[in-house]
Amino acid sequence: MSAPVDSVRLARLLETAEADLHTASGGAPLCKVSMTGTTGQSVKYFEGRWAALREVQRGADAQEAFNAWRKEYERHQQIDSGQAWLHYSAGGVDALFELLD
Repeated sequence: MSAPVDSVRLARLLETAEADLHTASGGAPLCKVSMTGTTGQSVKYFEGRWAALREVQRGADAQEAFNAWRKEYERHQQIDSGQAWLHYSAGGVDALFELLD
């Protein structure tokens, strides 16, 4: 069983991830950003950070989430999923690593 996550730290990281995602997307809804084909590295990366942290906020074990996100990142590398998936999963891995550090 892993150690509990510091809820204040999680809240701060999530707040930062939301602000970074908003800035990267220019405030546009993510579905609209994706439809325009302008899902640059920063948008997908920050979306991944936010999504991973939300998993933990909703009750996922942080270490297990980190392991799963890292596995997905490695899978996307192996099958050459494309830059959007790599950036998305890298953002999740980085956010969870920061949370656990």
